Amino acid sequence: MVPIPISLNETLGAAFVGDILAACLYGLTTLQTLIYFGRSRKDPLLLKSLVILLWALDSLHLILVSHTVYSYTITNFGNVPALLKPTWSVIGQVFVTGVSDGIVRAIYCYRIWMFSGRKWIISTAIAIGTLTTCGSSLAYAGSGLRENTFIELERFSWLLYFSLSWAFVSDLLIAATMCTLLAKRRNGALRKVDHAIRVLILYSVNTGVLTTLCTLMALIAYAVSPHTFIYIGFYFLLPKLLLNSILGALNARKTLREQMSGGVVSIPLPSISGSAEVSADMTAAGAQ
Repeated sequence: MVPIPISLNETLGAAFVGDILAACLYGLTTLQTLIYFGRSRKDPLLLKSLVILLWALDSLHLILVSHTVYSYTITNFGNVPALLKPTWSVIGQVFVTGVSDGIVRAIYCYRIWMFSGRKWIISTAIAIGTLTTCGSSLAYAGSGLRENTFIELERFSWLLYFSLSWAFVSDLLIAATMCTLLAKRRNGALRKVDHAIRVLILYSVNTGVLTTLCTLMALIAYAVSPHTFIYIGFYFLLPKLLLNSILGALNARKTLREQMSGGVVSIPLPSISGSAEVSADMTAAGAQ
């Protein structure tokens, strides 16, 4: 076997940066969760329970990520060959990521199904992508528990490629579908409603770009440098970006409602019970 050169910058350095960024995003997740429960008194119990579960999974994810970095930098300080062996925590965070991302994408899938008039074609495509991504992530995590080194784990690299590829496609499809559904609800007569829809479209595009770009970077990093931790650093961020996207959409509902008053117009804000309704004053809009 040809010895594999180990660069601390591309292993410990990449993991350390990923841990710091993940901790920052976790702070944002916690803040958004607190804001959500301050504004979600009328939301169904199921949605509130899912938010609590997702926050708990996100907390567990950060613990596992931090343990991974601590194990490599402190417990195995100076033990460079230890970098060739996956810790139980780095494999565990793959499992948590698969479950968390699966729940978030399932919420998006349900909302798209509702707001598309219960059309099953696009919803089925997203559901297949969600299940495939989740299943391949869990399969890769299970394979990692049976292997002693990252080199041996490369036998199952196709699972990681499969998972990241489907995650990229699913997130892109979700963002594009949300933007399309929102655009169809613009009528040009109600300025406040059209403004709210433009804000939601812009938000969907921005969050979709962040998640898909991070997924793509993880995929490229693994393809180019599979013997470094660069792809792991990007992977650390994936569940937190996706969770923040759904929490941000949930928390935006009250602000958008306050910008409008009067008649009822339905726009696809993520919720669990039916469509979220936003009011717009028809008379005032007409006077404008």
